[in-house]
Amino acid sequence: MGYHQQLQPDMNMMSPLRMFDVAVVVMALLSCVSVPLTLVQAQPGFISIDCGLSAAAYTDANNITWAPDTGYTFTGQNFDLVTSDTKTLQSLRYFPEGRSKDCYVLPATPDNTYMVRVYFLYADFLGTGAPPTFDLEIEALSVGQINFTGSAENNVQYAEGYLSATKDTIYVCLARITGDPFISSVELRPLDTANMYTIVQQGSYLFNLFHANFGSSTPVIRYPDDVYDRQWQNDILEVNPISSFAINTTTPVDVSSPGDMVPELVMQSAESWPPGQGLNLTLPYLTSDNNNFYVAFYFAEIDPLALNQTRVFDMVLNQGPSEVTDLNISVVSLAGGMYVATELVDTNVIFNSSSGSIELNPDPDSQLGPILNALELFLLTPPAPNLTLVSDALAIESVKEAFNLTSWLGDPCAYTPYDWITCTNDTIPRVEALKLSNYNLTGTIPAAALCNLTALTELWLDHNSLEGPIPDLSALQNLQCKQLQNNNITGEIPVWLALLPSLQELLLSNNNLSGTLPSALLNYTSLTFEYSGNPMLCNAIGGCPSPPSPPSPSRISPPSPSPISNSTRHSANVPAIVGGVVGGLFVAAAFTLVFIYVFCYKRPTTSAGGGGLSLCPTTSAGGGGSGLWVYSS
Repeated sequence: MGYHQQLQPDMNMMSPLRMFDVAVVVMALLSCVSVPLTLVQAQPGFISIDCGLSAAAYTDANNITWAPDTGYTFTGQNFDLVTSDTKTLQSLRYFPEGRSKDCYVLPATPDNTYMVRVYFLYADFLGTGAPPTFDLEIEALSVGQINFTGSAENNVQYAEGYLSATKDTIYVCLARITGDPFISSVELRPLDTANMYTIVQQGSYLFNLFHANFGSSTPVIRYPDDVYDRQWQNDILEVNPISSFAINTTTPVDVSSPGDMVPELVMQSAESWPPGQGLNLTLPYLTSDNNNFYVAFYFAEIDPLALNQTRVFDMVLNQGPSEVTDLNISVVSLAGGMYVATELVDTNVIFNSSSGSIELNPDPDSQLGPILNALELFLLTPPAPNLTLVSDALAIESVKEAFNLTSWLGDPCAYTPYDWITCTNDTIPRVEALKLSNYNLTGTIPAAALCNLTALTELWLDHNSLEGPIPDLSALQNLQCKQLQNNNITGEIPVWLALLPSLQELLLSNNNLSGTLPSALLNYTSLTFEYSGNPMLCNAIGGCPSPPSPPSPSRISPPSPSPISNSTRHSANVPAIVGGVVGGLFVAAAFTLVFIYVFCYKRPTTSAGGGGLSLCPTTSAGGGGSGLWVYSS
């Protein structure tokens, strides 16, 4: 695998995604940006969020506008810190609500390339001494674990990823493991889609390990010198300061050739070595074997060469014990002249953690030693996992609107599902269960949205305050469990429920249902059917009682003459009247109780009790992953 200018990626050469654990990086704290959706931005396309900021938007020393996270997330609480001198790290948002994940939603243009950068400063902000652990997720990819255990509480962790947007939003989510997740800042930067890091257009992600700037006296070069706001550091890599020396120029450098758009200021400095000496650099952060990397070298001859003077050297990439890439380089010939930048890219390098290194070795016939202006190293993933099937995701948005669940952001299934959703493990995940028991739901059941969830097997809407009739959900042919008990649902039990081929459990107890129980459900021997606590329901066997009619008026005849006096007649009839009334009432009451028991409350042999455990299987939500591109400073 050689180095080429804009080498085309071969996705078939990629190995399966492996986890990449990043070592501690000693670096200066770097600023972050934030701009609300309605704010007029000073930087076109930049979104820069100072998470937890309670004050108004502000502009930093780099002329980047930062703003609160209002409108990008709807959960969590603000917290102000006093432990950082960096303004963007003086506040954070943490999420004590206990959800499976909390997300930010960033606007994007489909198929455009973006850089996403996030920062975390813990500082024991709640005073518990127990730092939380959580996963960082971007879109459907689990990026890595944020874990401050065992590190200084004022350490900063950050991550920087490059991707192509697949829709009009990009999700940045924190998935809870232990404690309350938090975040300090979120940045979104649009890139030159046609030229920069084009491998992401094929679905891969790039996770930056470093942007190294050689020979510069400026600690960090970023916006506005880099219009894409990458952060080029002059001390991120250790080179031998005894043998090497810096070269700097103010002469303009042509940077139009490198596709990844290296800034001119970065190319106006370089590190060089005397004749006969060179660079042997062991790459940091290689803590796992067989990860795929994207490597970009930048060269420009900025030291005027004397007549007949040459600078030729071999660039050697040691990928492992037996794999070496060797390329002979003349910078002037490669770039096409002096003060012209050129880039060498390898889009699929596999480093061995114990022997991954870069060498620049002088050619024996060269009058000058090697030169290097800049170097970028990225972790490369295969194409990222898919988000939820679009029709299912749209249906869930409608369900959220109907049930006032709009604070749930991010993809319903990927990477971590919502608490109340279970998803399939298909290549394109689908929603297979909605479990909204005890969610304080009101209103009617949104049939139009639910009918689009055709992979649904379980629907739990019990113990809420739902009203109205049971809507037609006969399109859900895979439905196995339907739990609607303990609501205020009215109307009759629809017959189509008996036509669902997979239905195993139907729980309708404690509602306001009326009418006749469908005999098809009563005869459904494999169905657990519960319907008690609906006084207006009756069993079809033997018919249903009619409402009692009001008594019709009867004619009262005048008393006929009798030889017995009125007082004697009254005394004699009292016991008979009382006995008759009491006996009649007793018989009527007994008959009524028997009638009600036989015709209205007798349970079918297939029904279960009003409580108990559900017979439907329960599946767990998706898990997290170990770190891919999370760093400490």
